[in-house]
Amino acid sequence: MANFWTGSPEAIERTPRFDPQRMAGFDQILQQALSGLSQGGGGFGPIEQRETQRFQQETVPGIAERFTSMGAGAQGSSGFAEALGGAGAQLGTGLGALRSQHELGRQSQLMSLLGMGLTPQEEITHFQQEPGFLGTAGSGLAQGLGYGIPIALGAMTGGTSTAAAAAVPLLIKILGMLGGGGQSGGSVSV
Repeated sequence: MANFWTGSPEAIERTPRFDPQRMAGFDQILQQALSGLSQGGGGFGPIEQRETQRFQQETVPGIAERFTSMGAGAQGSSGFAEALGGAGAQLGTGLGALRSQHELGRQSQLMSLLGMGLTPQEEITHFQQEPGFLGTAGSGLAQGLGYGIPIALGAMTGGTSTAAAAAVPLLIKILGMLGGGGQSGGSVSV
């Protein structure tokens, strides 16, 4: 708050936007996001294990059963080996697609957490210097004296006083420093 006589100095004010528990929560979220980003690829192992197990317990027996129904020795044929190879290739392709999908979803979640963790926790307000009455009056007085003194001295002596005119800039400077220089004030929210 500005003092009427002297004004107020330039100031920066920091105001918390959230209560301490919520700010601690944001810090924790940020740590989780950073930890997740540094680990990379986390959590795909169980998905890969499930799909491999499904392949071994359902796909391979299904192919074997189909070739067994064709007669004795069908499982030793090149067709059986090709069918197993093709199913294995599909497993590899499917796992690659699932891994990519999983990683994209994971990265999206981590980036969302990171954004929440980086939420600004303070509002910063900048207040400019505000001159008081003495600052603005002193500046105006100095300017007025700068014009008035030579005129007054000239009127008193019957002419223009060069010595008085030479002293005027120094007097203006001194009165300006005493009055605060006449700077304007206001506040800006950052």
